[in-house]
Parts: sequence; structure tokens; C-alpha cells
Amino acid sequence: MARYEFVEGSSKKFWEIEVAGKEVTTKWGRIGTPGAFKTKTFPSPAAAQKEHATLVREKTTKGYKAVKAAKAKGGKAAREVTDAPQAMAGEPRMPSLEKTIRNDPDEDGPYTVYGDWLSEQGHPRGELVTAQVRGLTKQATKLLKQHPSLWGDLAELSDVLTDVMWKNGFIAGAKVANTRDRNHEGDDPDRGLPSVEIADVVGMLLDGPGRFLRDLVVGIVKFESNTYEAIAAAIAKRGPLPTVRSLYLGDFRSQETELNWSETGDLSKLWKAVPNLETLRLRSGTIALDKKLDLPALRELSIYTGGLDEASAKAIASARWPTLVKLDLMFGRISEGAVDTARPLAALLEARAVPALRWLGLKNFGFHAELVPAILRSKVLKQLEVLDLSHGSMGDAEAELLVAGKAQLAHLDELVVADNYFTAKGLKLLKQVGVRITAKTTGKRSWDVNAHGQREVEDDEDDDRYASIYE
Repeated sequence: MARYEFVEGSSKKFWEIEVAGKEVTTKWGRIGTPGAFKTKTFPSPAAAQKEHATLVREKTTKGYKAVKAAKAKGGKAAREVTDAPQAMAGEPRMPSLEKTIRNDPDEDGPYTVYGDWLSEQGHPRGELVTAQVRGLTKQATKLLKQHPSLWGDLAELSDVLTDVMWKNGFIAGAKVANTRDRNHEGDDPDRGLPSVEIADVVGMLLDGPGRFLRDLVVGIVKFESNTYEAIAAAIAKRGPLPTVRSLYLGDFRSQETELNWSETGDLSKLWKAVPNLETLRLRSGTIALDKKLDLPALRELSIYTGGLDEASAKAIASARWPTLVKLDLMFGRISEGAVDTARPLAALLEARAVPALRWLGLKNFGFHAELVPAILRSKVLKQLEVLDLSHGSMGDAEAELLVAGKAQLAHLDELVVADNYFTAKGLKLLKQVGVRITAKTTGKRSWDVNAHGQREVEDDEDDDRYASIYE
């Protein structure tokens, strides 16, 4: 229970409060005595939180101070007196209400209570919360233009912070990326806008208006030696972040850096910070994952790379994925350090820890001669609805294997074979599998892909076939 004390003259009193769902329990008495307590039930958790805020405000107005356990010299417990509401970067904050919101970010009630409290403190975010909870879009837009304080330390970084989505007074989704105007690597530091560390911007977001952030996209961090290790550290420093549901590291364009010039860096500190993460996308030339990979709530994992090494492939395949529905893996070219065998995928192919998996992409590979037979005899194939083998090195010989194994594939809704090396004859043969075959990628056709959605070689030899994406 949160504890407050009032000590003045001969008066030495304590008061405690705790919220549990719809119930509010208070306890009071003289310091040093057990005191008395009372529990009151309210119609909803939001109503209980509103009562909590009201009672705390009444007590602190009367001079009660919050106390928390602290270490005194010699290790003995002592009390440290603090004010319950906290002012951070010029904005008043109520930690107890923020905890309630983090635990259930889809419930509007606690936001409404927090907005009322912020309005009482004179901060414009209170009015913004009310406007967005009520769906008053024009009023909310006007407030965001009128009050730079709503953006916190991000007010002057609109070029770095883009695709911003607001919900109930706070940033719920955003993309953070460096810009050429702020890039001074090897250039005149006085040119353009002041340089920024993208990891610092992520920290400002999570510490400020994005403290209930749900979706984060990080683009280019550095135009030379791009890496996401500092981003992972910034997120980990502020964890756990239970509201974060979606994370994309690597949303950059080829004009900013080539795929194989980027690396994720060490991400191992990240996983515990995002315990409720449902969607993870990693895109870089080098992906570094290890056995610490643990995301029990994840539903979709996408790895876009031209060089997934054996250790990372094994870490993904061996991890426990109790809720994972979609797994989209790219491997890459051996020359870029990519795995050249299906052996690291053994746990995945045996379906040891993927009970919910329905969509499997094993893409951008060069070890077709080993991969296709391994898939056809795998246990995981039986539970799939979609199998995506695009951007690989399969040719007509693999088409014959897939047709021979059509009994194992018959339950699929779709088999994707776009951007491989099938001839028109091989594609015609694949129709005998008896499921929907997707041979073309969506969107603009790559320069080396023909009208059938396939790449071509002069002689259909294994040595002339490669994974499609590597830079």
C-alpha cells in the first residue's frame, strides 16, 4: 500500500491506500500503531482509480507526504519522504495512475481520470486527453499546435520524429530516424540542423509523451556503420514497457544505406523490456540473435536480411514461441555469412515449440537441395496454412520434388514460390500440387525477374542460382 504521513507538532499520523480492480482500501492511524482500515467497492476500475486520485489529492493538500522505504546508513530501513505526484521535465505526473494505464492501455477510464487530474494541475495535456478520449479531433489538433509542451523535449525534432499517432493525450505510435540535414559524419558540424543521437530521441519519447507507447519504428540511425545496439539499450534502460506491442528496427531506404552495411548489434538486453511485444521486425545485413531470445507474447516475427548466420538461425528455431502465428525468415547468401544448411532449423521443423504457427516463410535461401526435402518431411508442415519459399534458389528439379510431395502440401491455402528460378515448364508442373501457387511478388517487378515472377540463368545449374536479396 502507498503510505502517507503527517508530522506536525504533537500530531503524528499515517494514511495508506491501495487500489485492486474495483476496490479501494484505506488504512489510517497514529504512527507506530496498527491503525484501522476500510475497503470500498466501486462500479468499475476506472471509478476506483478516480476515487484514489481524489483521496490522494485531499491528503496531500492537507500536508500529508508520501513515504517509501529507503536504506539508511548501516543498511537499516528508513523512511524517505516524497510528494506522491511527481513533476518530470516540467509536467506533473501521477505514478500510480500511470501504472494502471500501463497495465490496461486499451481502457479509456484511467486516461480520463489522469486527464482530469492534469487539468487540475494546470497542464494542457489534461485538455488533450479529454479531447482525444471524446474523439474531438479538431480540438486535439489545435491543442497540439498551441502547446509545444505537449511534445516535451521532442518539440524541435519533428524531422526526426515522424508518422506520429496520438491516443488519449499521449503518443501511441511513431517512427524515429536520422536525417541528412542532421548527419554530420565527416562533414562540417555547422552544416544543417544540430546532430542528434537517435537513441537519445527514443529515450525522450519513452520518458515523455510516449510513455504509453504501443508501436515504435526506428529507421536509419547512422548513415555510416548503421547499428541498433544503442536503440536496444535505450529501450532496455526504461523497461519494462508493458504497453509496447510492435517494434520495427531497420526501416531505412537503399538511398540511406545498403542492407549489408547495416547490423542490428547486440539486442539481448531488449527482450525483457518488452514483455508484451506481439510484432517484431528486424531488418539489417547482419542479424545478431542468441539463446536469450524470449518473447512469450509474440505473434509475428519477421527477419529481413541477406546474411542470417547459423547461430541466429538456431536461436530463432530453438526459442519457445507459444503464441507465434507468423514466422517470416530470410537467410541470404553464403558470401554474406548466411547459413548454408537446414540443420539449425531442426527444432522449428520438428514443431517443438510453435503450437500456434500457421504462416511460415523460409525465404531468400541458397540451400534449396537440402531445404525442400527437409520441409516435406517436417512435422511443422502439417499445421501450416501458408508456406512461403520466395526469393530462393529453387529450380525445376525442386518443382518435381514439390509435386512428388503434394500429399504433404494438399492442406495448404497457399504456396508462395515467387522470385526463384522456375521455368515456364516448372511453373506449369507446380500446378499439379493442387493448392494456390503464387509465383509473382506484389508491387514493382525487380529488374532481374521475368514476366513469370522468376529469375533466369543460361544453364540451370546449382552454382548459378543464388538467394535473391543481399544488399
